[in-house]
Amino acid sequence: DRALADTHAETQRMARMVTQLLIMARTGTSASAANTPLLIGEIVADLCRKWTHRNGRPELRCRLENLEEAVVHGNEDHLRQLFFILLDNAFKFTPDGGTVDVNGAVLGDVVEISVNDTGSGIASEDLPHIFDRSYKAKKSRNPEGMGLGLSIARHIAEQHGGRVHVKSETGKGSNFSVILPLMQVTLPLSLHSAS
Repeated sequence: DRALADTHAETQRMARMVTQLLIMARTGTSASAANTPLLIGEIVADLCRKWTHRNGRPELRCRLENLEEAVVHGNEDHLRQLFFILLDNAFKFTPDGGTVDVNGAVLGDVVEISVNDTGSGIASEDLPHIFDRSYKAKKSRNPEGMGLGLSIARHIAEQHGGRVHVKSETGKGSNFSVILPLMQVTLPLSLHSAS
């Protein structure tokens, strides 16, 4: 039984790695062909709803201000993966009783979505390297990770003309902010996120 459990765990680990590598490959120069106008607030709100049902602890709080008509030109699957990675990391490193806050707001011609946690934080010596492919912090509590997640997140943001910023302090949590350019469009009332 133990051997089967170990094999199953290893298979899952390899599947996650392959999926992450495929995402990295697919968000290359051809990715823009699949881009469509998307209501970014709906995407993030949907992820928050699904995450709340799956993960009761730490507490997840979402505050999305005036994003009803915030439209970005992008690939929905890739943007969902970007925010999934940030939420997944926040929950991995935040203990029960802590909080994860997702905040969103329009700032001029861009939209900013931030994921803040009250977790273990990132050491100052690790901060310059966390977006490097396959880099893992020495004190990471996730030994099964491949170190690809944040590299993929940054790559997706850049493919959408955006960027990812991080602020963190050991023992005080982390703040990841995604900045994406907005499309200048007039929305019909019936427009919803493209699938």
